[in-house]
Amino acid sequence: MKLPPIIELGFSPLLYLFLFYIIYLGIKAFFFIRIRKVNYPDNPARIVYLGAAAVVIGAIAFIQKYREAMEAIESAGDISPSLVAGSISEAFTYPTLGLFCLALSFLFRFVSK
Repeated sequence: MKLPPIIELGFSPLLYLFLFYIIYLGIKAFFFIRIRKVNYPDNPARIVYLGAAAVVIGAIAFIQKYREAMEAIESAGDISPSLVAGSISEAFTYPTLGLFCLALSFLFRFVSK
């Protein structure tokens, strides 16, 4: 499954920003805790909240894209089912990216424990 484009107006740049920030914080926490063996100044459990926020943003983006697809169908009248399936499958990429951010945040949280 493809991911949403990075350069787009809307929610995808925000989701990618969450993804890159989660990766940055996870690597930083892992470096402090596992490699340097010092106390990490921030709580590594906070990274999970960023992942949860990414899931919420992905769900909101899905609803927006789904609504846009339904409005296009309504304005076009009678259209092909393959066009409908393509636009709806494109909308599913946003929650997928949000869930990927959540999975990464859980992974970094438990690795940095």
